Amino acid sequence: MTRVPQGADRVIRTDSDRGVLILADSRFTPPFYREQYPSHWQLHRYGRGKESSRELYPLWKTE
Repeated sequence: MTRVPQGADRVIRTDSDRGVLILADSRFTPPFYREQYPSHWQLHRYGRGKESSRELYPLWKTE
């Protein structure tokens, strides 16, 4: 479990960085694990395919 936040630290390095950490395994969904994620993480649970793409697409758009 300690590797998950460490991996996120490699995605976001500065205050201006944005990124997405996708935990694509149902083993990360039990409350035991969710309670260990940093409090500033915005947790979302998505289905498959188009639903995930539709929600994540805005993150790739440039401003």
